[in-house]
Amino acid sequence: MEKQEFSVLDSALSKCDEIDIGVKLRRAADVAHASQKQELKIKTFLTAKHHHNNYKDIRNDVKAVNDMIEEAERKDIALDSNLVSEVNAFTSRLVSERNLRKQRELNIESISSCDQKMVDKLQGLIDDATTKAVEDEYIGAASKLTG
Repeated sequence: MEKQEFSVLDSALSKCDEIDIGVKLRRAADVAHASQKQELKIKTFLTAKHHHNNYKDIRNDVKAVNDMIEEAERKDIALDSNLVSEVNAFTSRLVSERNLRKQRELNIESISSCDQKMVDKLQGLIDDATTKAVEDEYIGAASKLTG
C-alpha cells in the first residue's frame, strides 16, 4: 500500500464527517482506513530501519515492529498476509544479523587463538545469516575470522 492510496482515503473520510452516510458504508471505510494507516506505519518503519550501524539498536527495532503488529491485533485490524510475511522475514534477518555481529565482536580473541569451538559457533551463525539474507558486509567480515 502506497502513501498516496492512504492519503486519498484519509481525505475522502475527512470530507464525510459532516455528511450523513450509511452506517455500514461508514464502518467499512473506517475499517479500511485503520488498516491502511497501520500498514503504512509498519512499511515506513521497515524501510527506515533496513540498515543498522550499531547492532545494539537491532533488538529495540525488532521489539518496535512486533509492538506495531500487536497493536493491530489489539485493535482487530486485519493486516495483509504479505506484510506479515515481510515483517517476519525482517525480524528473522535482524535477529540473525545481531547474533552474527555480536558473536563476531565477542570472539575476535578466541578465534585468533584457534579455539575451534568458537570458530564452529561463528560458522553456524554465518550459515544462518546467509539463509536469512543478512547484508553481505557482515557475513564477509565474519567469514574472514573463520578463515
